[in-house]
Amino acid sequence: MRAKWLFFIVVAAGLLGVALTGASLRTPEGQLRGPFPLVRVIDGDTIAITVGGLEERVRLIGIDTPERDTPFGPRATAFMQGALGTGALWLELDARERDRFGRLLAYVYVEDANGAWTWGGGRFTQANLAILQAGLADLLTIPPNVRYTELYVAAVQEARAAGQGLWAGQGACVDINRAGIEELIRIVHIGTERAQQIVQLRPFRSVEELDRVHGIGPARLRDIKAQGLACVP
Repeated sequence: MRAKWLFFIVVAAGLLGVALTGASLRTPEGQLRGPFPLVRVIDGDTIAITVGGLEERVRLIGIDTPERDTPFGPRATAFMQGALGTGALWLELDARERDRFGRLLAYVYVEDANGAWTWGGGRFTQANLAILQAGLADLLTIPPNVRYTELYVAAVQEARAAGQGLWAGQGACVDINRAGIEELIRIVHIGTERAQQIVQLRPFRSVEELDRVHGIGPARLRDIKAQGLACVP
């Protein structure tokens, strides 16, 4: 009798393990196309690949990363380079195939034995989701390409709660679109008058646009960027 119960316990544990493993895996809702060679990583949310011998730019759906010349830009670019390696890459398209600049819009996958996505008998990591989980991208929802919006919202919330990347402590950088006067004057060359101008001129799309503030020319802008405190997350 004891052996019989042990048998059932072992079988039940095995089935539970399979169930838990299956629950941790996701299947892409659309078809994966590829593999495509990676040409280069342009920044955290844009890459170039080769399709039919021609270079194509791909904009990753659902995410927005800092520009390369902003405090978190290089980190986002480096993360994407590390995530994609040397290729090959697989793409999943959504309702709209291209943006107004002619770039392909896609969810980008790379083969990964430990990846959380499964398709065609293989395991993959989805780069769009991975960079959100790392806290190095924000959510950018543009209909009709909204297939994984709920998943991405949850990823951003978790990254914020953990204080990762862009969502690190308030001292990580001074967001020129949200900071108060006292925070803004921590930035080099920004006194009370210029801080007030920044508040009036908001929003800024990048730190580069601080040249709209009176008295901030190319030299002072270089100092501000070199300090690395001002940011537009």
